[in-house]
Amino acid sequence: MLGIFIFRKALYDEGARRIWVLDLGPQGCMPMTLTKYAANIKMSDIDECGCARPYNEAVALYNRLLREQLRRLQSMLLTSDIVFVDTFHIQYSMIKHAPRYGMYTCLIASNSYTKKGVVAHSL
Repeated sequence: MLGIFIFRKALYDEGARRIWVLDLGPQGCMPMTLTKYAANIKMSDIDECGCARPYNEAVALYNRLLREQLRRLQSMLLTSDIVFVDTFHIQYSMIKHAPRYGMYTCLIASNSYTKKGVVAHSL
């Protein structure tokens, strides 16, 4: 987190006054995570969306700490606007309510996720 703090301060020193910082999305929902670390995930750790709860809890902690650091930085850099963008909840909502967005699932990986990426199947 200290590196992020120093980087944001460096941006400010270069003249940046409006800075958006995006959090991490729900890593426990990524097909790569669910595939690569399947041996480490217990069925009781899977939530109602099919996501690995421990990974998302770790991301939630990181995002909370990031937001706290940004608040401290904002209090030091009074002439700046530092905006924390909560992408976690937007992405999780898209996974939880996939049909609303024209998909039946967002949790399917292609045959070779390391080469082809994630597949989101449309209806």
